[in-house]
Amino acid sequence: MSSVSVMHGKNVTSIRARGQAAQNLFDAMTGGIQKSQKGVEGGNCNRTACQAPGATFYNASTMKWYCPKCYEKINDANPGLCVER
Repeated sequence: MSSVSVMHGKNVTSIRARGQAAQNLFDAMTGGIQKSQKGVEGGNCNRTACQAPGATFYNASTMKWYCPKCYEKINDANPGLCVER
């Protein structure tokens, strides 16, 4: 017979609080960058370690946008992969 864990009241509240705490930490680490702006043209760089504003270089492999600094790093490793649009 299998054991099934059911969450009630306090446990659900605890999970929601942890979820909000994780979101707050993410916002603090990224400066509140909207996830929907990451990797889009003119938005934030797609590279998680960067996420700088001003993504103007398109990477055909990932189909995402990158900032000038990350563009150089990507093209150093894979010439021609990122292009300015």
